[in-house]
Amino acid sequence: MVEVRTDRATVTGTHSEGVSVFRGLVYATYERFKPAVPQPLEGRVDGTRYGTLCPQRSSRLAALLGDVEGLSVAEGSLCLSVYAPDTILGQTSSVSLDGSGHPLKPVMVWIHGGAYLTGGSEDPRYGAERLVRTGDVIVVKISYRLGASGYLWDPASGIANLGLGDQWTALEWIHDNIAAFGGDPHEVTIFAQSAGAHSVQALIATFAEHCRPEALFHKAILQSAPVGLSLSPRAASRITRAFMKRLFAICSQAPASTSPSSSQPLRASALLQSASMDQLLDAQASVAGMHTGMTFMPVLPDCTHVPAEASGLKVVVGYAAQDASPFVLNSLGRLGGTFVGRGVVSLVTRMLFSSAGLRYAAKLRAAGCQVDTYCISWAPAGSRFGACHCIELPFILGDFEDWTHAEMLQGMTRAEFDANSASCLHSWTTFARTGHFPPLSL
Repeated sequence: MVEVRTDRATVTGTHSEGVSVFRGLVYATYERFKPAVPQPLEGRVDGTRYGTLCPQRSSRLAALLGDVEGLSVAEGSLCLSVYAPDTILGQTSSVSLDGSGHPLKPVMVWIHGGAYLTGGSEDPRYGAERLVRTGDVIVVKISYRLGASGYLWDPASGIANLGLGDQWTALEWIHDNIAAFGGDPHEVTIFAQSAGAHSVQALIATFAEHCRPEALFHKAILQSAPVGLSLSPRAASRITRAFMKRLFAICSQAPASTSPSSSQPLRASALLQSASMDQLLDAQASVAGMHTGMTFMPVLPDCTHVPAEASGLKVVVGYAAQDASPFVLNSLGRLGGTFVGRGVVSLVTRMLFSSAGLRYAAKLRAAGCQVDTYCISWAPAGSRFGACHCIELPFILGDFEDWTHAEMLQGMTRAEFDANSASCLHSWTTFARTGHFPPLSL
């Protein structure tokens, strides 16, 4: 066991091989479809057990990545986990040293992907011990509300981008508390993949609203962000109306045509509160095909907007050469392995990830940001997925054994894993420490 003491709390965690881990720390609580309420560290806090996942159904990429079992799902609280080198705990500011003379370390904040529908920071495959040991950094992994719970759109009722608001609340918690764990709140890098990386775009787009008087993050790594996807307020409102009709039908077993309209806000609000989580998830699933790509996601005038206040950010935008292959191959069946399938993979990858990502990188540069880009082209020999979506995750988070059931890695040797991981860990942590992103060798 290991303890961190603050002015108001004692946090207990575990440690192994030079890394202390504080799991499942509640950074905020929330009532359904209302903004999160920050929770300070107070009293004795148990950080020895995994936290919960936000409500969700199984991932459509479970076979590609391997499924996860043993984690519980709960509504009403949001958690994060902190990974720190054993030697630096107990610091209190970004300029002072602790009793052992160690300076505060750069902080890396992980935002998970999952199409805004699945995933969670507590996924054991997202272990950050190797990042901490390799890069001499602090790592924080955050959760946020998913699906309709996080991204139902009804601004008139105060329901708007709640999941994105959760992420800003987590960043505020980190700014206020991370020094106690040895992290520097003035040297924060957010790194994220897929929908998590899309979230980073949204965080940058709303930077000016949340980073006064000082920034809550300073660098960002976007891994395979589906930059080409967006959701307009009009489309989001249409999805919300369809969701409410379906929810009413599910809860009352009545025809959807008799559901409450937008002129009945009190009845709609009561329905959202009284429905069970399973009913909410059923209604969510029923509208999943209403919008190409992701039905629930941040709703902004322009998700690629770069405000002037964000001009000092250092950003890395990356993608995989066949990013779209898991989605295309799952849709095309037998055609996936043909010339036609390969052509569709290439086209969708360009539209959503590569060409779209490079255009976003150019927009960031034009706004004054320092920008690097990368493309991952490595894949296991004979893999039908190629250099696909999520291919780099095992090289950054977790261990070799955590990813042995991932279909995308079948055929990979341990030597390949070690070499790829060394390259990724070096680039990611060097960027977090210095702002320089060394080229990848995969």
